[in-house]
Amino acid sequence: MSDSVAKRAIDKIYDAISQTTEEYVFISDLRLGTFRYPPQMVEEFGLPGEIVENAMDLWCEKIHEKDRDLFIKSMEDMRSGKTSSRDIQYRARNVHGEWIWLRCRGSMIEDENGEPNVYVGTITNMSHFDRSDHVTGLPNRFEAEHRVEKLIGNGSKEPLGLLVLGLDNFRRVNDFYNRAFGDRVLCRASQQIQQLLPEGTGLYRFDGDEFLAVFRDCSTAQIYTFYHALQERYSVPQEIEGNRYEVTISGGYAQYPRDGLGFQELIKRAVYCLEFAKAEGKNQIVLFSNKVMELKERRLDLTEELRLRVEGNFEGFEMYYQPLFGAQEEKIVGAEALMRFSSERFGQVPPVEFIPLLEESGLIGRAGEWIFETSVAAAREMNDILPGFTMHINVSWLQFERHDFLSWLIQKKREGFWDGCNIVVELTESSISSNYSRIRDVLHTLHEIGLKVAMDDFGTGYSSLGLLKSVPVNIVKIDRSFIVNMQESIFDVTFVEFIVKLCHAMGITVCQEGVESREQEEELRDKHLEFYQGFYFGKPMNREAFLDICRKGKQDNEV
Repeated sequence: MSDSVAKRAIDKIYDAISQTTEEYVFISDLRLGTFRYPPQMVEEFGLPGEIVENAMDLWCEKIHEKDRDLFIKSMEDMRSGKTSSRDIQYRARNVHGEWIWLRCRGSMIEDENGEPNVYVGTITNMSHFDRSDHVTGLPNRFEAEHRVEKLIGNGSKEPLGLLVLGLDNFRRVNDFYNRAFGDRVLCRASQQIQQLLPEGTGLYRFDGDEFLAVFRDCSTAQIYTFYHALQERYSVPQEIEGNRYEVTISGGYAQYPRDGLGFQELIKRAVYCLEFAKAEGKNQIVLFSNKVMELKERRLDLTEELRLRVEGNFEGFEMYYQPLFGAQEEKIVGAEALMRFSSERFGQVPPVEFIPLLEESGLIGRAGEWIFETSVAAAREMNDILPGFTMHINVSWLQFERHDFLSWLIQKKREGFWDGCNIVVELTESSISSNYSRIRDVLHTLHEIGLKVAMDDFGTGYSSLGLLKSVPVNIVKIDRSFIVNMQESIFDVTFVEFIVKLCHAMGITVCQEGVESREQEEELRDKHLEFYQGFYFGKPMNREAFLDICRKGKQDNEV
């Protein structure tokens, strides 16, 4: 038998074994460091292909840092001949970002000289053997995949719909109460969804705060009817044993065979739709379409462009500065630093599009440091022209939570980086309320290192007044929505007056955002705010243009 014939025979045996077991069968040439993995494992863990060179390095990147040393040692023992087999368990991250427990069992085959030659074995995905969710009691995503593939595999052409449902702002529930209460919210949600589902529709716990409903022989009208009934159910505050909470539900939908021919393809597209629904304001359902696919591809391409630019010394990024106008001084007293991005491929990209991508991709850590350094450097120049000048810098909570931004700031303080400058860190009201239990210590530390704190977009959340009582901030910036119809709205006028009085009683200064006309500025004159911000006082401009404004303001004051 020739080598090529023998290889084809081995390949057939390998394929046959791989297709008849839920375990991942692998084979490795230890001399070349090449591994062969089954298609199911390639898809589950995002491997570059079935044949992987330098697989050890690639696979180590996916293994949990606490399990990596054990994995490496067991492999080295095999290669050195210390042992001829291994049986270990470790965690690896799949394409969904989840940590999956795996059990790896394998044996080494020696060549004619007694040297390690081939390594064969199986990797067992432990989660496959537990097909129910322990929190809700629903079948889990693995059971969903098994069920859908079985329905599709029997050759049926009847429409099969996959609707992924996600609770909006669920993290806020966990933070405000605790994870045990969050689990009860998930259980309640599973019950409420099941009550509204048409007969014969399967419901599964998919991932985190997400559920998957599998509809058989369904129409688009039926999907909308179900979703709108569910949406109405969640249009009012919910309550569990006297504890109130507010969540809405978003949905993403894909249908077989129109939108895909297999579970993985369908679920990927349904999740794309869910992500789109949440990005566009939440509390809505989005059905798969070419537009969704185009936007998803744009997000992926733009994310990669942002990564290249961040790694390329922030080419294409620029800081703009919008004036803060002192109500008593009647002049510019500060600015808010605002990031802008453009590239030859994408043109000018609005912040509402690229900032979330920086956060989702993890690039916000480095970007946040660059923003801070660039803005403080600009503040020094502006302070030289207008003494007492204050620079407001927006910071994402993710910078504190995932990128240790606080330690970076502490080190910068030791270096005297912002000495002589008035720097204000701005956090949105929603980010403060969503991380209520963890943010107070961070704010106290910011004060200790000489930074002030502003709460941006104030008045948009349901816990605004409670935050004023318990969260240490220096400045409140009232959301622009309260000034748009102030001349016709008694509520907006009363709200602004009340917040100003309450803040002043607590030693907090107040800024009104979004002032765009002379009439609005006149309406605010007797409200006793300290600052205004908006297009009426100046649009965001680049550093040189803003410095020119500062110089002109200084000359006017001297005259």
